[in-house]
Amino acid sequence: GDKILFKAGGSWTGTTQLHPKGSGVSGNPIIIDMYGTGAKPIINSGTATGTNTGTVYLDNQSYWEINNLEITTDYTAADGERRGIYLGASSAGTFNHLYVRNCYIHHIRGRLSTSDGDTAAKRTGGILVEGRNSSTKFNDILIEDNTITTCRNQGIVAVKGTSSVYPGTTAWNNMKATNVIIRNNVISDITKNAMIIRNTDESCLVEYNLLYNTATLDSGNTIFTASCWGTVFQYNEGYTNNAGPP
Repeated sequence: GDKILFKAGGSWTGTTQLHPKGSGVSGNPIIIDMYGTGAKPIINSGTATGTNTGTVYLDNQSYWEINNLEITTDYTAADGERRGIYLGASSAGTFNHLYVRNCYIHHIRGRLSTSDGDTAAKRTGGILVEGRNSSTKFNDILIEDNTITTCRNQGIVAVKGTSSVYPGTTAWNNMKATNVIIRNNVISDITKNAMIIRNTDESCLVEYNLLYNTATLDSGNTIFTASCWGTVFQYNEGYTNNAGPP
């Protein structure tokens, strides 16, 4: 039930990440938000980079809501392992209720891919939800009403597991994501994929997203899916993918 509130119009810049600790409880999440009127507060992690770096970073945590922030990095820096919001977990078990709403995420200087199999580069970009354990699960994830623009390498990646696994297998069931909703986001000017959606089941929904000017510096897809089973994609609009024919 705690709240961490940043003043509207304020700006916080450093070379580290906003990494609050602990978890809320069901029905009483911890909320990061703004107070007052005016522009969204800016959280800028500068040139900070690292394997699990996110300008806003939660790890092995549940029952959090992140609302109404402007999130950025130093886009003049060299490519690095950077993410705007990183919702990660390295432990086995289910991590619940992680919401990101009405944030403006831009100029996230991740990494261009050096090859199609460059998984480190594919982990960089606007929002990453990732389990780093073969028995990590996410449930009740909401990514809604965000604007994500000018990012290397991806726009939204959810939910990335330890590897791509076939739906219905034991390995997939051990890491599948449930009740994931990705709705009404605007994603543009992305160097590779606007979205990668993995390991989601029939309880998950991707809808009413607008995605354009993608694959600006690399081959990529507007929406790329892998290891999904029954997930509904509806009412999304995508245009100006710059990858060209294969």
